[in-house]
Amino acid sequence: MFKSKPRSKEDKKSKEHKKSKKRKERSEAVDADADADTAARSPTKKRKSKHSSKNTAPAIEDDVSESPFHLQTISLYLPLSPVAMRNPVTGLCAEHLSPLLLTYYPPLRGTILSYDNVRVSESPLAPPAPSNAAPSPALARSVDEYAVCMIWVTADVLIFRPRKGVRLTGAVNLHSQSHLSLLCFNLFNVSIPAARLPREWTWVGGDDGRTPEPEPELQTHTPPPSAQGDGKNAARKMAAGDGFWVDADGKRVDGMITFTVRDFEAAAGSGTDREKSYIGLKGTMLSPEDDEAVDQKDAERGTRGLRNGQLASRPRR
Repeated sequence: MFKSKPRSKEDKKSKEHKKSKKRKERSEAVDADADADTAARSPTKKRKSKHSSKNTAPAIEDDVSESPFHLQTISLYLPLSPVAMRNPVTGLCAEHLSPLLLTYYPPLRGTILSYDNVRVSESPLAPPAPSNAAPSPALARSVDEYAVCMIWVTADVLIFRPRKGVRLTGAVNLHSQSHLSLLCFNLFNVSIPAARLPREWTWVGGDDGRTPEPEPELQTHTPPPSAQGDGKNAARKMAAGDGFWVDADGKRVDGMITFTVRDFEAAAGSGTDREKSYIGLKGTMLSPEDDEAVDQKDAERGTRGLRNGQLASRPRR
C-alpha cells in the first residue's frame, strides 16, 4: 500500500493561487459577455423610448419679449371621430381646437386667441405644404376595435402670455376704494390695489364726506322726465356711498391707463366647464422701488397678523 506524501505549505499556496486566478478569469469573461449583451440591446431601448413618448406641445423657453402676444406652432395627438372622416381638418378644428379659443391652456402657459394653418400628419410639427402643391395623404392610427383614429394635428396659434414687468394699457371700468379695475384688450380683467396706485391720486366720495360728481351723460338730447328722475336717484345713491379716484389735478380717473404687470392668476376649464377658464392680471402703477416697499409692508402686516392670531388662539388657563 502506498501512502501519499504530505503536501508542503508552498504547494498549497500555489494551488490556491491557481484556483483564484481561474475564478478571476471566469468572472471577467462573464462581465465581458454581459457588457456586450447590454451594448447590443441599448439602441433598441433608446429607439423604443423615443417613439413611445407623445409630446402635445414643444418646450417653451423663457421669453424676454415685451409683447404679451406670441405666435407658436404646436402639435397635438388627437382622436379623429368617425363622423369627421370625410373632412378631418374641419372635424378636428370643431371638436378640439375651437373649444380652446379664449381659454387658458396650461401646456402653453397662456390664453389661445386664434389658430391658423391647421394640417394633419403622421408625425408632430409637420411643415406646412406649399400652396401650389397637391395635398398629400396622412395615415391615422386605428387600434383594435376603437372607433376613433389617432392622428397628429399641427397649427399656428396666437397666445396671450403675460409676463411680470410688461407694461400694458387698459380701460377703466370700475372704481372701488380698495382697488381700480381695468379691462385689457377688451378681454382680460386687471386689478390694481389702492396701495399700488400713484400717491397723488385720492379717493373722492363715500367715507370722506365729499360728494362725487355724477357720471358724464353720453346722450345729446334732453332725456324724458322719468330718465331725469332716475339720473338724480343714481347721483344721490353715488353721493351716499360710492365714489371714484381723482388724479393730482382733481380730475376723475377715466379712459385708458398704462400699468405694469405684477402677476396673474389663471384657471383652466376641463370638459364641459371650459367657460370657467379665466385669466386675471394684477397690476401696479408705482416705480419698482415703491412697489418693493409696498411688498415689505404687506409682508410685515401679514407676519403681525399671524402673531396676533396665534396669541388669540391660545387657550385660557
